[in-house]
Amino acid sequence: MRSLVPAFTIVVAAWAVVACSKDSSGPDLSGLPACGPATLLIVSPMALSDIREISPLGNLNPPGHTFPTDHMYFYANVGPAVPVTSPGAIRITQAMIQKRTGGGQAELDDYGLDFYSCTSHHFYFAHIAALSASLATQLGALDGSCNPSYMTGGFTYQQCRKNVSVDVLPGASIGTAGGPTEGALDLGLIDNGNPPLAFVDPGCVGATCGDSTTWAFTASAATFNR
Repeated sequence: MRSLVPAFTIVVAAWAVVACSKDSSGPDLSGLPACGPATLLIVSPMALSDIREISPLGNLNPPGHTFPTDHMYFYANVGPAVPVTSPGAIRITQAMIQKRTGGGQAELDDYGLDFYSCTSHHFYFAHIAALSASLATQLGALDGSCNPSYMTGGFTYQQCRKNVSVDVLPGASIGTAGGPTEGALDLGLIDNGNPPLAFVDPGCVGATCGDSTTWAFTASAATFNR
């Protein structure tokens, strides 16, 4: 088992990578503070006793992630799903339901959330097994705007997204992660406060080129935790 304590002192890393496709419409950031020491995330998204291991930014996991990943992985202990809590004072700006079919298995739905703690730190969760009842009510139905399906790793995936504006307090219930049907909880960060890295095609930065979106600067979410 890898060392987990302190969970949020992982070495800082930044990569120019290709991220999963995201809606390009602008989020509602009105009223959010400028980024600084007061806007750091202050709560582990999982209780430390529930975490089996953490994989850092840049992990290789083909075929689903042939390129270095732009997010961290929080692996829960083997067993039932564990609680996921808000890592800080955040605003959820987009919610997603992802439907996985094929591979000789039953359909599996999980959830993703894009959120900000301040105006330039764009975080996201992926592979939330279930949303809390309170948050699900605030988000409403998530099946209104769906992307074309795609295949990877022997499965077919379809993602449906909804732009929202939901403020959440530190430690509030987000839902659950892990369990017998899920892998790790993903936590990623797009740091819009840093200058863009150089790309072969600058026109692709922040825009969908082919089947995915390229981001100018990604960083370890652990960098902005205390």
